Amino acid sequence: MTLDKREKNMLYVLAVVLLAFVVDLFINSEDYAWLTGSSGGGEAHTEKVKPQVVKKASGVKASYAGSIREWGRDPFFDPANTVKKKVRRKVKKVVALNLKAISIARSGSVAMINDKVLTVGDNISGYTITHIGEKSVELVRDGKSRIIKLK
Repeated sequence: MTLDKREKNMLYVLAVVLLAFVVDLFINSEDYAWLTGSSGGGEAHTEKVKPQVVKKASGVKASYAGSIREWGRDPFFDPANTVKKKVRRKVKKVVALNLKAISIARSGSVAMINDKVLTVGDNISGYTITHIGEKSVELVRDGKSRIIKLK
């Protein structure tokens, strides 16, 4: 039986791998105790190891800050994950005053605002009625005038 060149080369590779395994088995015999069935050449003893609490190195933050300074930015920062502040604009509350009807008479004009009948000098929602015209009513609050028109 003769072997081809290819088969001979495969046999050499197999021999080298087998030799490497045997050398590794001899050097690390304790690690292969499950394979060989031996207890490592001596008395079997187990060592109780106390769990160690690993403390953070104090230099971690310093090195992280140093890398940010070096790069000029944080390479792990994702702007899509930031919480954006909602800008609240102060909006002046405008009181809804609905002028529904006006009645003009010599004895005194009246206006119906928000289903209330009012005359000049009456107050509604902090506003004082100063003038009742044919199609509008003038109101004043804190020195500021407001005119509401009949719809």
